[in-house]
Amino acid sequence: MDDATRLKAFKYLEGPLFSPGRVLFPSHIDKLLTGLMETELGPQWFSDPEVASWLKPAFQEVFLDTLGAVSPVWTREKYLAYLLGMGPFHFHKVPIVLREMLRCGLLGSRPELRILDIGAGPGIASLSLLYFFELYANSLNILDIMGDEGKIFLALSPLDATKEALDLYSKIIYGYMPMLPNLQYDVSAPLRTVLNESSNVKEVLGDERYDLILMSHFISELRDQGLDRRAQFVVDLSMHLAPGGSVVLVETSTAGGIQTANQLKSRVVNKGLDIYGPCTHIFSKPAGPICFTCSMSRKDEVAPPRISQQFCSVVGGAAIHDLVSKNQWTYSVFRKDGVFHHQTVPVVEEQIPRITDIAKRKTSGRGHFYVQIARRETEPFLYYKVCDQSAKSDECYLTFEVSNAPHTLELGDLVHLKNVRIDFGKRAGAETFRNSFYLVVDAQSEIVDLTREAKSLPTRAL
Repeated sequence: MDDATRLKAFKYLEGPLFSPGRVLFPSHIDKLLTGLMETELGPQWFSDPEVASWLKPAFQEVFLDTLGAVSPVWTREKYLAYLLGMGPFHFHKVPIVLREMLRCGLLGSRPELRILDIGAGPGIASLSLLYFFELYANSLNILDIMGDEGKIFLALSPLDATKEALDLYSKIIYGYMPMLPNLQYDVSAPLRTVLNESSNVKEVLGDERYDLILMSHFISELRDQGLDRRAQFVVDLSMHLAPGGSVVLVETSTAGGIQTANQLKSRVVNKGLDIYGPCTHIFSKPAGPICFTCSMSRKDEVAPPRISQQFCSVVGGAAIHDLVSKNQWTYSVFRKDGVFHHQTVPVVEEQIPRITDIAKRKTSGRGHFYVQIARRETEPFLYYKVCDQSAKSDECYLTFEVSNAPHTLELGDLVHLKNVRIDFGKRAGAETFRNSFYLVVDAQSEIVDLTREAKSLPTRAL
């Protein structure tokens, strides 16, 4: 498949995955989960006092598990609570990462992809992966890609510690029905095993090789293991990648989550793997006490689907607020082939100022910066939260003069801003951010996208 076709498919995927200001939860997946719960718990499970008697405390335990100091213990009740409560709010994360990988040609070109889902649980990550490839297959159909290039076969291998998880996984994944025949899948070789300090990855996986190893909300559960051991675990898994394969980590960013994620990334890189985005490598390795460059948007406006509304009628309406507050997240893509997100950035040599320094000085004027897109906002005007790995709060935003057409920027893009205007005292929406300021691109400015090789649209200087 040529780059032009791949990038057309990438652009097509934006519509089904996003709408202005929110992430979409697919209605047929909502129906699938609703039907599963009716089968498992009864058609009126959301008004059954007996279900409420165990579902509410199970959800509270799942929610507190993210704050615990030791690895959580999972039960069938907690899996169902996770599936109903957190599942819909985690669902968008894997497709967003896969879309970025498609943009940059990291998904591989073979029609058959072997995928290992580590800590598969009840199957939300694999289900969202299937949905992504359903959309991708549909885009190939629209683009009239015929033959083997237009077909996708996914061989899914779930790995989890409990029979309850793997049983639910099979019910959910086999309950999914692709709308197009050019996407097919199967669950191959479910692996029931406990991964702990003494686990030998080679003994668990044998000689198997995978195009994608997915670890969604799992590495943080190994809290009774040190960061060095967890990093080695990622490296050991990478030995089971097929050529061109990737290890993908997706994690919730708790209060210390970003710092922990960066420390983990540093260790993995030091052990020999390459990290592909969204970290900018401005300082050669993941950096900063808190780094917003590797924390994706919270996506607060995840429209609660029917299954979430039913769930909240059991556990209480405050659950939605709790779930949204836990929905800030980070990801990493590790490779073995030297593929990076962008070119090296000569920040030290060029003595580029850091955002923290600008915020402290509160001096308007003009400046010269390297920043990364951390979040895109659209109300009341288009602007972007940006970071250079020095910001510790929502401090800096990139915006454009009305007379200039906004740049087409994606999350994770690294841009070089030349002679941009520094403005303090502006407002972002209805809220004034303390210590915030804007980098304004006007007629005297130039913006260079350092990730332009992977862009879906041409980049030009304004």
